Amino acid sequence: MSSKYNEKYIMVPMWCMNHPELSSTDKLLVGLINSLSKKKSFCYASNDYLANKLYLANRTIRSSLTKLEDLEVINRVQFKGGRAITLNRLEPKLIRLKSDENEADNSHI
Repeated sequence: MSSKYNEKYIMVPMWCMNHPELSSTDKLLVGLINSLSKKKSFCYASNDYLANKLYLANRTIRSSLTKLEDLEVINRVQFKGGRAITLNRLEPKLIRLKSDENEADNSHI
């Protein structure tokens, strides 16, 4: 085969994979946002674009984005003509707090 194959994929950060409150859909959405944000630290993808890429309903995307924002996994910034989505590159607070609780629970061992 002489045609060039350009493999595209999404990368889901490990902290996201281990997050106890994120569904599989949330994790895939984080992976897609992460991949779209590689060249810059943000992406401009619309809900329709995200829904089409993941074969999901627009309502599912809206719900997942709201959840991700509430958990401080992403930030959405509105501006004239659109919005930008940024992925918090550091582990969200919830993950760190849960791991601190686990360490405290295991301190008596």
